[in-house]
Amino acid sequence: MLKILLTNDDGIHAPGLAALYNAIKGLGDIWIVAPDREKSAVGHGITITDPLRYTEVKYFDAKNVFTLNGTPVDCVKFAVKKLMDNPPDIVFSGINLGENAGINILYSGTIAGAVEGAILGIPSFAFSLTTYKNPCFDLSGEVAKLIIKFALENKEKMHDFLFNINVPNISLNNVKDIKLTSQGRSEFNEDFDERQDAFGRKYYWLTGNKTIENAREDSDEKVLRDSCISFTPLHYDMTDYSALGMNTEKKDYKRYLEFIKYLKFKIEI
Repeated sequence: MLKILLTNDDGIHAPGLAALYNAIKGLGDIWIVAPDREKSAVGHGITITDPLRYTEVKYFDAKNVFTLNGTPVDCVKFAVKKLMDNPPDIVFSGINLGENAGINILYSGTIAGAVEGAILGIPSFAFSLTTYKNPCFDLSGEVAKLIIKFALENKEKMHDFLFNINVPNISLNNVKDIKLTSQGRSEFNEDFDERQDAFGRKYYWLTGNKTIENAREDSDEKVLRDSCISFTPLHYDMTDYSALGMNTEKKDYKRYLEFIKYLKFKIEI
């Protein structure tokens, strides 16, 4: 039986986390360690100036469910290093409300939780849904189940897997494809909205709109808008090898294609 660790950045009470648990329960030994409150957009932050405290909580019919007063990265570190007797076989982070495509990859606590799992040598997957309203988590849940089934059959092929998965808010019948994608290069038109509190003191709220221009055909942003599921392989090594005159090998590409082909076959796309 696989040992599966779930975390997120929307907090322990987030509907996406509940949907993910309910989709995969019974398919492994599931542990949940999630922030005790929303920690969106904290990136790969860790807690070093405050003490960490955890609490075991009741969560549906699940065992081994804990909240931590830290970030998603704290949650993964603490779960693997302190709470669990042995490291998990898979880390799932999400399901996040709102897509984590393009530049959002750098800010997302959801993705950071998965990245930390990969740093610790665990195949890791971040899930995000492309909506904030009226979410339908069924398609994301089906993908998570298929990843577990792939792991049961092909565990040795999942070494170094780190995927950012973005799922359109549509039904299984309406999804057109599952595609390997690159990170898009969208930008934000940002501003700080100035407001006043009840005492007349100024405060500011970050606002902005995401702009997508000339999205590449293979980018996460483009395929999502074509009703496809986006699988973007990530790595925490941020070296610009081209600037050093070095060519990176495509040794993993065939393995990734085999993985995506398996998912597409099982989901009958």
